[in-house]
Amino acid sequence: MLTAERLVWWYVHRFVRRNPAAVGFESDLASYAWMGVMYAAQRWHPEGGAAFVTFAKVPVRHYVSRGWLILAGVVREEDGRYVPRHEVALDVEELLNVVVPPPQERTVEAHRLAATLGERLCAHMRPGMKQAVREKAARAYLLHLGGETLESIGQQVGHPRQRAHQLLNQAEEAALRWAASMKPAWERRAA
Repeated sequence: MLTAERLVWWYVHRFVRRNPAAVGFESDLASYAWMGVMYAAQRWHPEGGAAFVTFAKVPVRHYVSRGWLILAGVVREEDGRYVPRHEVALDVEELLNVVVPPPQERTVEAHRLAATLGERLCAHMRPGMKQAVREKAARAYLLHLGGETLESIGQQVGHPRQRAHQLLNQAEEAALRWAASMKPAWERRAA
């Protein structure tokens, strides 16, 4: 990784030359560049054909660009668009007088969140899977996240332990596809 030090500073200074608003943020941008170097170090293989510094150029460039967006106050929406971050001024008096909702309201909110997670998980399951199976797999996954055992998951979804395990595996595959879809395209190409 130390061989990439020149690359880090070269790219940071290049970025600052092209974006005059970034003057003064060189050390922060260098931190993001080093994160790109660490990302590259985790994925580089000597037998891959490229020198480490060559391999690290793309992740360093992307991490610096991403870092600048973060430093400039831009955030990503769920659909991937970049939008300005809206800061909410917090009133200390208001924070001290926070009312905790009763357990029933918290339970309703937890169910609503679980339903949203289940819908997104179902959307990333294999095509051609029946909707009832998708829903059972999502339910098994949410129960597993809640700390339930395979036996209790099987009882709640109405299947034996082995079938509950299969449903759970299908949901975990969908969760991996969902996580992969959240990565930017350049990060998927670099892996």
